[in-house]
Amino acid sequence: MQYQGKGWLDPNSNEVYAKVPELTGAHPVCPVCLMEADDSISTSYKGKTLYFCSKDHKEMFEKHTDVYDRFLAEDAAG
Repeated sequence: MQYQGKGWLDPNSNEVYAKVPELTGAHPVCPVCLMEADDSISTSYKGKTLYFCSKDHKEMFEKHTDVYDRFLAEDAAG
């Protein structure tokens, strides 16, 4: 693999990927893998509708909501 620049040397260059992205809206993403979600596979969680790329990811999320909550807490902490 070759890198075409020196941006990877700067830890702040990937700052956009350091936080959980907005999971709802016009183009929702799966909270498990952060890939494009299927709007026919969803669940309601803490007042928000979340969409998933597969039924397996929906089931995984529902079994492990504590992991998602931990990610959100880390984002809020800075």
